[in-house]
Amino acid sequence: MPIFLLCKLPSRFSPQLLGSRSKGHRSSRIPRRRPRRLLQSPTGCQEARSRMTIPPHISVGFVVFGLIILTAFWGLAYAWWHFRVGLPKEPLPLWRRILATIGLAAVSAQAILFFLPWTRIGRDPMLFGKWANWVDPTFLVGVLCVLAGKGRSRWWLLSSSILLFIISCLLTLTA
Repeated sequence: MPIFLLCKLPSRFSPQLLGSRSKGHRSSRIPRRRPRRLLQSPTGCQEARSRMTIPPHISVGFVVFGLIILTAFWGLAYAWWHFRVGLPKEPLPLWRRILATIGLAAVSAQAILFFLPWTRIGRDPMLFGKWANWVDPTFLVGVLCVLAGKGRSRWWLLSSSILLFIISCLLTLTA
């Protein structure tokens, strides 16, 4: 703003001298600020609250999806623990021991394949198609070989394989 126009400004735009302000001193030129009311009405409160919360059916879906994933990975972790601790103690023929180990490796490959759509593979249709081609064989090999095992870890590993396959199929359908 040019300096020559400063003298022509109305008095409300003229600069105020900042002095000590006591409680009793109020300038008539400076209007007192009132605190803003963020929500004007109860309906506005409901509108603001409804925009900030997640609808119940979506939150239930997140919880169920999380529980399915936790169950699948819990079963895989339990099978790995049993492979290290319990499998050497069980009297199994060599062919069943080998098939159970191959089944554990196949379900572990399924778990790795589960995380790949969230990497670069999920953005490229050609790589995603190749990923989808690997989901079925790991599931079939995993299920058939896991059934050759013995004990509770077999059922946990079987449920992990089935859950990971279902989730991977759903991921394929959403792409």
